[in-house]
Amino acid sequence: MILLDRRLWSHFDFISPCLIIPIIVLSHMLISDSSDFLASKQLVYFGFGAVAFLAFFLLPLRRLEWLIPLFFWFCVALLLGVEFFGVSKLGAKRWLEIPFVHFTIQPSEIMKPAFIMMIAYLIKKRPPGPDGYGVKSFVKFSFYIMVPFALILKEPDLGSALILLISGYGILFLVGVDKRIWITLAAI
Repeated sequence: MILLDRRLWSHFDFISPCLIIPIIVLSHMLISDSSDFLASKQLVYFGFGAVAFLAFFLLPLRRLEWLIPLFFWFCVALLLGVEFFGVSKLGAKRWLEIPFVHFTIQPSEIMKPAFIMMIAYLIKKRPPGPDGYGVKSFVKFSFYIMVPFALILKEPDLGSALILLISGYGILFLVGVDKRIWITLAAI
């Protein structure tokens, strides 16, 4: 059985749950004092989070890497859905409401891990040469960086958009891009 595999548990960080679970319990106690509705809603989110954690921990992600582009484009579709079906709160249209349950999700938060996985997937499929990525590869990466950046910036959510922009180009800087490209961009 997969849960009893010692190799799996040798990579598990046992300290993090010891630090996170008391925060979860305390936050639930504080919210339940103010609103039973919000407390029940928070329990549903905790449940989804636990299921997502177990899925990512137990699934052999290296065998499922072909799903990364599908997940990325699904998140892009969710960001486009915000434009047409989004719910406005506090003057910003950033959320999608899940029908019949009155829960909302913020696609820009789902896009963050999808974005990082997509950049890693692209780098793995075509690693940089000795001089780094050329102009053609840089433009391709820029497309994958700028599409979610523009959609999130339009919501408006400048903080999340900048996180994607800085993360994407920061990864490219660390992985290696031809220095003439960076010099040209700095000059512009």
